[in-house]
Amino acid sequence: MVTILGVLLILLPQLAISQSTSPLKSLKLNSGFGIRKHPLTGRETFHSGIDLAARRDTVFCFLAGKVIAISYSKGLGIHLTIAHSGELKTVYGHLSLVFLTPGDTVELGQPLGITGASGKVTGEHLHFEVRYQSVPLNPVQFLYRLNFGSAGPNPTLFFWNHDKRTSGSLTYKEAAPAS
Repeated sequence: MVTILGVLLILLPQLAISQSTSPLKSLKLNSGFGIRKHPLTGRETFHSGIDLAARRDTVFCFLAGKVIAISYSKGLGIHLTIAHSGELKTVYGHLSLVFLTPGDTVELGQPLGITGASGKVTGEHLHFEVRYQSVPLNPVQFLYRLNFGSAGPNPTLFFWNHDKRTSGSLTYKEAAPAS
């Protein structure tokens, strides 16, 4: 089983997560990672990323890497995939415009495109995924690491508290100490 903590411990020296940036200037979580009630079908499904509120916003490269795919699907609409070191990939979905082509090398914080409402959506937003060996990981954990870094709270002592059926901001709550 792939855990986010295990991936972070293995990849942090290679990835320099502290040398990452947010995919959008402002982060407001519309839909979390994991099992959720799909907003269009009403069925419980697995959501392999997070949806961030956006309106014609510039999307930025979270980690330096190489564009390996720009494609369209009914679900994600126009989306691009970037490969990073250590078998890590990020996916940016529901775009309206992409500034790159496959094979381009991208730098930290480089503009990638513009958010949109392409694909199966209820409105404009950015779908953001982090995958390790093709397994989806909770991107919130990576954004947590970005915001708190190694000087911040120990990520193993915190969990994200978010109602997946409503909009809200990213919040965290200290886990109860083990007895």
